[in-house]
Amino acid sequence: MTIRNGTAYPSLLPWQVGERRFKPAGLGRRGLDPAEVYAFLDRVAVDFAAVHAALAASRREVALARLALVRSSREATR
Repeated sequence: MTIRNGTAYPSLLPWQVGERRFKPAGLGRRGLDPAEVYAFLDRVAVDFAAVHAALAASRREVALARLALVRSSREATR
């Protein structure tokens, strides 16, 4: 569950991004409804930021584990 601007919604799944379709813009306008597109892009941005943060945390955890392994290996050879 993700909260954006006080509104909770389920996190996006990759297939949802790929299959998302937007309503056409109103009468006298061409293209897609800008409000709908921007709202969806906001959701994508929030979920992408969460994934990016989780990836960064995982990379930090791996780096710490590698450092601990090197230290342990050095102590074992003494």
